[in-house]
Amino acid sequence: MVSHILFGAGASHGSEPNLGITPPLGKKLFENLLFENGLATTLPDNLKEIFVQDFEQGMLEFIERCNKEKKFSHVIRFQNELAQYLLKFMPTANNLYLKLLNNLKYRKYKYSSLTMICFLNSQQSSLGCLFVTAPR
Repeated sequence: MVSHILFGAGASHGSEPNLGITPPLGKKLFENLLFENGLATTLPDNLKEIFVQDFEQGMLEFIERCNKEKKFSHVIRFQNELAQYLLKFMPTANNLYLKLLNNLKYRKYKYSSLTMICFLNSQQSSLGCLFVTAPR
């Protein structure tokens, strides 16, 4: 029997002994995106406030507004800018997820994540694991 491990959104937060090297959550995530001088800085103030209060709700509202205004490319651009920001965070040898994966690498587990794909792929050779992403 194969067991399945699902890494959820925000899974990297708290996985390092030093929280300063993991991506921030919620309000802090959006505030940090503003410092990147990308699309987030151009959003209307009322939408920025939604992002600050609840990042996921902000994303939902942003996507709905883009769909209504036929600005679909803005969604892709924002997602790309978010991904570029998150790629700045790389795990250290003390990362709890690396330790978990290393301890389980000889057992039959399947791993899934919507948010940690780059992280898992970057670690597969050092762990001796193979991570397969879904075809597009």
